Amino acid sequence: MRSWKQISNDKYNIPQSEKLNVLIANRIIANDIIINGSGELIQTKIYNQNNSGTGILSISGGGTNVTWKSLTFTLINNPNDSIVVIEVYAPYAVNGSLNDLIYAMIDDTTSISVTQSIVKTSQKWNQTTGSGTNGGGGTRSGTILPLIGSYTPSQATSTKTRTIRINFQNLTDDDLLEICKIYTGNSFPATDQNTYTIKISEYNK
Repeated sequence: MRSWKQISNDKYNIPQSEKLNVLIANRIIANDIIINGSGELIQTKIYNQNNSGTGILSISGGGTNVTWKSLTFTLINNPNDSIVVIEVYAPYAVNGSLNDLIYAMIDDTTSISVTQSIVKTSQKWNQTTGSGTNGGGGTRSGTILPLIGSYTPSQATSTKTRTIRINFQNLTDDDLLEICKIYTGNSFPATDQNTYTIKISEYNK
């Protein structure tokens, strides 16, 4: 049995190139392709410990950017027609004293010549005045995770397959930044908590 689409096409003998565009619920159906309206979700992909490897990583101080995850995500739209939203959820721990500063960032490194910065967060501790160590009593500002950012992929390269990197930077002197680890009570060192979720979604611009 032929489908309604096949019967209607045969009956009216409408060439593929001359079909009328139809607007249904803010979506345009053009030549049998559904075109989402502005701001509507096109696709979502989830990366986690089950499909993207372990999340456990210890980062020493010194200030060098360290890549935690390098992921590929293939757009359906052309790059300039999409808004990409990236969400990163993972536990982390920092053990130390005195002044400490850590960063988390998401970059699109698809282009060899242009790195597109998407979002950057920081967390800073200041030692308690006169104590020499903060011991948990120093001031703290910010948090590095969860990390959420959105962007329109750069036209520096028109490729639809994008390289997304999640980096961390540890500017402490000798304290570890540990991803996918937690402190249980007052026990040290941190224990493994290998669970994380990275969600990348493409929306119509």
